[in-house]
Amino acid sequence: MDYFQSNIISNFLAKIFFEKYEVSTIYFLFSNSLPLYLTGLYTGIVINVGYYDSTIAPFYEGVPQLNAFTHCFTGGFRINKTLHEDLCELNAEETVNKDIISFKVLEDLKFKVCKILSRK
Repeated sequence: MDYFQSNIISNFLAKIFFEKYEVSTIYFLFSNSLPLYLTGLYTGIVINVGYYDSTIAPFYEGVPQLNAFTHCFTGGFRINKTLHEDLCELNAEETVNKDIISFKVLEDLKFKVCKILSRK
């Protein structure tokens, strides 16, 4: 569950789980922490790049450092737009139909060219 989500929703969900399903414990997590926990680490930085926005969330010993949490409205959409503009600019002198560079082609380019890096 997102850390910034309303407490009203969290309390409502907790009430349902405790009263109706009689669960013994509920733990609400900051959703950006899950990729970090999958690595077995509790300290690190999680960068989540979505289609319309991106977030950077640092964690120290499993605790989100909210003073350093960053959110920006740049994501895959912006990458697609920039790629499309650059490709159209490169082909400006040629008589190439700019509609040929479709969303599918841009996505294919992104996934073939962009790399996921990890330090070993």
